[in-house]
Amino acid sequence: MILTVFMLYLVVLGCSALLFFILMILLQSLSAQKINAEEPLFSRTEIEFVNSHPEAKPLDTGVKAVVLCSAQKQLAESVRHFSYAGERDCSLFFSMYDAEGDCTWSCIGFGDCMRKCPRDAIMIVNGTAEVTAACNGCGLCLDACPKHLISLVPKTDLECRRCAAPDGTRNGCSECGAVTKIPANTKKGFQFWQKCYKMIHRNTSEQ
Repeated sequence: MILTVFMLYLVVLGCSALLFFILMILLQSLSAQKINAEEPLFSRTEIEFVNSHPEAKPLDTGVKAVVLCSAQKQLAESVRHFSYAGERDCSLFFSMYDAEGDCTWSCIGFGDCMRKCPRDAIMIVNGTAEVTAACNGCGLCLDACPKHLISLVPKTDLECRRCAAPDGTRNGCSECGAVTKIPANTKKGFQFWQKCYKMIHRNTSEQ
């Protein structure tokens, strides 16, 4: 009985000490620093910096980029003439060769467009550039492709002819001339930064 009363006393004493800390120390410290929980998460200076940055500024283009070469393609080894071992630069390769195989309309896959994208919205899959959901349709990647394989399509389009070869072409590619779904891949980490971006602009609209 005495032990129970003593334990109860210790619990009450601990709760009282915690309450005293919150009321007398923590709140006074926050007040001295002028911290207000109702204030926006980001300062006005931070918001203005994001909004003024050309690469972070939101664009409502209504379009998205699509590479006219499917990353799902399979090329028969019999149509591959050589294996390029030089510098991995699309423009440099294209200045010397059309392609490693019979399909001269295929993506070179060395990432010139990927390095041009300010939103890091392009990745290389199966040796082919593929646009992810981070694309906002700015179009900066179009001129980066020496073969001009990147096109802008309406954002609402779910599929298209992801092949630049003329109709009737036969070049050993499994996806030649095929109409396929436009991939909506999300790069690792994009969802986290997308949430941060939305938080910033929610604060902007509330001011």
